[in-house]
Amino acid sequence: MYKIISSLAFLTLSSLAIAAATESAVELKIEKMMCGACTSRIKKLLENSPGTSDVSVTLEDHTARFKCNKAAPKPCDLDKITKDLVKIGYPPKILSKK
Repeated sequence: MYKIISSLAFLTLSSLAIAAATESAVELKIEKMMCGACTSRIKKLLENSPGTSDVSVTLEDHTARFKCNKAAPKPCDLDKITKDLVKIGYPPKILSKK
């Protein structure tokens, strides 16, 4: 019984470590975001991008924050997200990726 519990604990911790290693918190600076419609367009694009979650867009400090999961069935592609934002008129600058 002890071996089973130890094995389960190890597998759970291993799974958490793998998830943490494949998921990163991203923060973008988007200077051309000027109104509520801008934030809505950016948020929609990020939410509809594969592998993203926990999306928040803030007009006051011109930032977008989200989690980027490279191990998702459809992985997050930060380069594609950046290009897509440029296409719709909001060139981003990556502030952090942890």
